[in-house]
Amino acid sequence: MKKSIIIYLFSLLIYDILVLFYRIDIRFKFVIIFAILISITGIYLSSDIFTDVAAKIGKKLEFSGKTVGILILGIASVFDEIVMSLMAALEGHGEISFGSIQGSNTVVMLAFFIIIPFYYMKTLKTYRLDAVFILASSIIILAFSFIYEDIPAYIGIIPMIIFIIYFYIINRKNVKTNTAPEFEDYPYIYGLISLLVIVLGSYAMISSAIVISDIFNITSFFASFILLGVFGSIPEITMVGISLHRHRVGESTGLITGSTVYKNTLVFALAAFTSELTLKNSYFSIILMLIISIIFLIITVFAR
Repeated sequence: MKKSIIIYLFSLLIYDILVLFYRIDIRFKFVIIFAILISITGIYLSSDIFTDVAAKIGKKLEFSGKTVGILILGIASVFDEIVMSLMAALEGHGEISFGSIQGSNTVVMLAFFIIIPFYYMKTLKTYRLDAVFILASSIIILAFSFIYEDIPAYIGIIPMIIFIIYFYIINRKNVKTNTAPEFEDYPYIYGLISLLVIVLGSYAMISSAIVISDIFNITSFFASFILLGVFGSIPEITMVGISLHRHRVGESTGLITGSTVYKNTLVFALAAFTSELTLKNSYFSIILMLIISIIFLIITVFAR
């Protein structure tokens, strides 16, 4: 079984490398659906495998479930957004870069709200600090939108500082545990290959978003918000589903809150440093994320 999985992962990796060198554009619009399906499949399978590898790393380091979610899965799950945002910014598609960040955050947080009553009510109060960082970073992005249409590179320093502070606090608050989580014992190399598939598969999604925006004559931001937002959230949603199925609630919550903070800070900052990040046509998404952040903070405050 593991041998067939590694062969499949290598096949997906080769496909992603080919897409990287032979970019899909409007001339090849007939393969868009095929490209999207392969990218989704690759990201989904790789997210599944990486979740187990992360649990294995967490067990070795005696991390708590929350810490595994925030420091390992959270960082890994935003690698695809980092790649999408950086590649889009480098190619001059600042709207796509920001749209992927906002879309993915919105999808993940809305999914979180739906399943809160079933899994998270008893643990929500422990994520109050995370909620504060999500809200603070959302307010800062809203402030940026009033001042800038294109974010200057130096502005990326602000969200980067917030990311460093958050990461430092979370790392200090880690509680060691000897509890062994349930996971499939994949070799570490599987985790590395899975991460590569997630990262390179994300690039194919950028090409798809650009082509779809051309075909339907819609703004690049809306194409990325809907397409990259939904598909870019696949790693998080997959990892959350696997963690919940294996009764690792703290891990899944940490993944959601951690990845949301990372996208509002780290991913935003890196995209700003790379090229001009464009906030044009994005006000509705910024306000929506701010509302979601406020609701989440209120829930954590009143959680028992």
